[in-house]
Amino acid sequence: MKRALFLLFLAAATAAGGLFGQPPPAKAVRQFRVITTVKSIRDLKCDLDNRKACALDIRSTLSQPLPMPASGPLVIYREIAPPPGSPPGTKPVRKTVATLTFPSQLTQAIVVIIAKPDQTYQTRVFADDAKTHPAGSLRVFNLSGMQAALSLGEKVYDIASGRTALAPYRPGPVLVQVAAQKGAAWKIAFRKGRIARDGLRVHLFIFDYEPDPALDDRPPPPVLVRFYTENAPAAPAG
Repeated sequence: MKRALFLLFLAAATAAGGLFGQPPPAKAVRQFRVITTVKSIRDLKCDLDNRKACALDIRSTLSQPLPMPASGPLVIYREIAPPPGSPPGTKPVRKTVATLTFPSQLTQAIVVIIAKPDQTYQTRVFADDAKTHPAGSLRVFNLSGMQAALSLGEKVYDIASGRTALAPYRPGPVLVQVAAQKGAAWKIAFRKGRIARDGLRVHLFIFDYEPDPALDDRPPPPVLVRFYTENAPAAPAG
């Protein structure tokens, strides 16, 4: 009788995930990175979980990953100093410049923040997980106001303003070219030879043209192109 009860208990424990149970699957870390065009943005902040008033260091390269809010939207704001004559200890006033909502199924994201002349900001959120942008592919983000085209090896991709495109490539030498339509004419904005390698992926951002002191833009191209290569994240199991 005892043996039968023990076997019954053992079978039930095994069906439930083992005698002592299996640890729950690791919860995916939800993160985002930020990027802008040319001029760094240093006066914006956001509140992250357990980290109040986190200063955002927004540059023309992808930032280090930051945690998405556990719940609710990400509020990006600027702190404005109290007006002259305010009582001592008066706190700065928060002025919200963007409110971003990350869908619950989104685990990795890129946030593009572009400063406008009127001191407002244009923001876009893009999924950035391994399924959306796998190894061995170049992803184009056309954030300019122009129609663009990507030539990768022997293939050409048309990318409308505000859209993205994913272009797979094979390891080895490859010529990357970007053209933009200005009026009725197409003009080359970017032309580079690259060595494509396994395990990597490429981000290519197309922005409206801004002069960049780090580049010798003579004559200026029709659009500003940013090209980044990085190790691809591991694909999800299954």
